[in-house]
Amino acid sequence: MVSGGLDSAVENGLFFMKSIDRGETFANPVQIDAGGQFVNPLNVEVASDNPNEAYVAGQVSSGGNEEILLLSLSGDNVTNVVNLSKNAKISECPSIAMAGDNIYVVWEDLTPGNHEVLYARGSKT
Repeated sequence: MVSGGLDSAVENGLFFMKSIDRGETFANPVQIDAGGQFVNPLNVEVASDNPNEAYVAGQVSSGGNEEILLLSLSGDNVTNVVNLSKNAKISECPSIAMAGDNIYVVWEDLTPGNHEVLYARGSKT
C-alpha cells in the first residue's frame, strides 16, 4: 500500500506499507523520498508481482513543473528513480500496470497542446 501522508504522525510524503499475507497485516510504514527526488508526490500508484519488489508511479513537482517519476523498490529500499515525462508542460495522473517482465505507465500530458495520454513501457530492473 502507498499513502500520501500519515495523519497520526502529522506527516506528508510517500509512505510504503508492505503486506505479504494479502492485506491481513501490514509492516510499519516506511517514508520514501528517494534522496529528495520523490517528495510529496500526487496521484501515486503502485504495482508489484512479487513480495520483494514494487514499482511506484507518481506525479512529482520537479524544477517548477509536474513530472511523472517511476520509482523501483527492493524491500524497503529505493533502487532506481526515472523521470518518464521530462517535458516542459504539466504531466499528471499516472497509471501503472505490469505483465511478465514489462512495466507500463500511462499519464495525461499537456505538452502536445492539450491533455493527451502518453505511454511508456520498460522492463523490470
